Amino acid sequence: MKTKHTPREWMAEQEPFYNYKGKDVRISIRTNGSTLRPSIAFGMSAEEAKANAKLIAAAPELLEALNILYVQLTNKLRTEPTLFDNHENLKRGYKAAKNAIKKATE
Repeated sequence: MKTKHTPREWMAEQEPFYNYKGKDVRISIRTNGSTLRPSIAFGMSAEEAKANAKLIAAAPELLEALNILYVQLTNKLRTEPTLFDNHENLKRGYKAAKNAIKKATE
């Protein structure tokens, strides 16, 4: 899958020197030994900011994993068009995956 985001390791790092009242966490991207800091995650508490940062940092890997599953299910549907029969949760998950991928990439 071709992506437009920075294709490197993303991580959440709390740096107290830069924190706004302890309620923000920087999102860093490591590339070839250097670190880029493209974003800051905020929250109503330090715990919420850290959780938001972790989710943002995991987003590229989550998108890649979701896309792999979506493509595999799409291919399976071509050979088994009744795959979703009696599997409403699988059908909802498939549609949710399609919408999430679209939201992240378009």
